[in-house]
Amino acid sequence: MTENAVDPCMVCKSTNFDTMKSVKWIITGLGPQDVHFGVCKDCGHIQQNPLPSMETIEAFYLEYSNYFVLDENYTPPPKAQLFTTKHMLSSANRLMPNKGKLYEIGCGSGIHLHYFKQDGWDVAGCEPSRDTGAQAQKLLGDCISLGFAHECLTGQEKYDVILLSGVLEHVPAPHDLIKIAYDHLKDDGLFICQVPCARQPHLFCPGWLALEHLSYFSTEILTRVLEENGFQAQEVILDDTLSAYPSISAACRKADLYSGPQPKHHNMYSMNKQMIEDHLSIDQQHWSAVESRFQHIDEAYIWAAGVHTAQLFSETNILEKITIKNVIDSSPLKVGHKQGPYEILSKDQFASNYNGEYVIISSHHFELEIAAGLKEMGISEDKIILLYN
Repeated sequence: MTENAVDPCMVCKSTNFDTMKSVKWIITGLGPQDVHFGVCKDCGHIQQNPLPSMETIEAFYLEYSNYFVLDENYTPPPKAQLFTTKHMLSSANRLMPNKGKLYEIGCGSGIHLHYFKQDGWDVAGCEPSRDTGAQAQKLLGDCISLGFAHECLTGQEKYDVILLSGVLEHVPAPHDLIKIAYDHLKDDGLFICQVPCARQPHLFCPGWLALEHLSYFSTEILTRVLEENGFQAQEVILDDTLSAYPSISAACRKADLYSGPQPKHHNMYSMNKQMIEDHLSIDQQHWSAVESRFQHIDEAYIWAAGVHTAQLFSETNILEKITIKNVIDSSPLKVGHKQGPYEILSKDQFASNYNGEYVIISSHHFELEIAAGLKEMGISEDKIILLYN
């Protein structure tokens, strides 16, 4: 651990940091990226430091986003499977029973808005990734704008509810984004903010510290940021049932309408530092176990050209041990680019070139789905290497 701060803390503006992990990841389309994760000694916030450039952030989301749904005939999954959607919809309906105008900042492919609209809300939203946003437009129509919040929320219109789900951890200036939400929320409106929650490291997915997440909010830090920007949480829901990490959802009112006690904030440095140390220990055990799964292999394809593959290259000896033929990905955003020296092939290109080699699946979320697809292509099970299941 070193003191290596370049940027101020995104919460308290201190430059007094412990750097807990430094890596060089090979990111599709962007090349090698030096990434550092640290804990602020003055408040305990966990973040990348230094932050990636805005050019890197925008290129990642506009060109190589992992949030693109591939099926052209895509329909949202059943609401019963969408825990975050259910939490937010429940909070909105209980705290704002007279349904009105609702806006989602960073709406992705429109899943949350789809179910709010079904429930009677008048919905709109914005999404910076043009391909993901286009899918939201296909699902919901022209109520979806393509762009970042500061580009799309420029008028005087105010909303009864504003959603910010799985977005705040991605932005370099969380205070600024919350201020945009505040300015476009009616005085008696409701702001619902949901993020991955930095708690219980045994529940974190492998590679929890990732390029796309600039911040890692604990409950204490999230409520502090909300309060410093004029909000007071009316209810906070913690959810440990998600597959990748715990989550927190805070339903807030503007503070001048809130009559509850004003909490005192504590420095979370010691607690959050220990949590990161625990996670890194667990993560090291995972990658050591992963190495044992491909020690008998001389040549292989890698399936998935995302951040988990960048972590696989960095955290294991795979680049020294194995001759990698190509990387394969189903996303048209990535095919034709390179991850490091390896050209990214489409599924069809891979099928035409495949000649009995091993295939290592490097996708945490879709690993079993990809394995099933490979078997349907006629690839024998003993040639499919799983890293997470």
